[in-house]
Amino acid sequence: MRNRGTKMRNVIRANKQPAILVGSGFIPNPTEEKLLAPSNYQDMLQTGFMMD
Repeated sequence: MRNRGTKMRNVIRANKQPAILVGSGFIPNPTEEKLLAPSNYQDMLQTGFMMD
């Protein structure tokens, strides 16, 4: 897969507290698209991203 680089966007600029935007899959990749569909995989990702 080719390097698509980074892009600056105003996605989380209006937050009043520190925030990060995490990409958990790349839909144009057919393998990752299939992984992201089941709710149990989404739950696993959510659990992995949660902070105490």
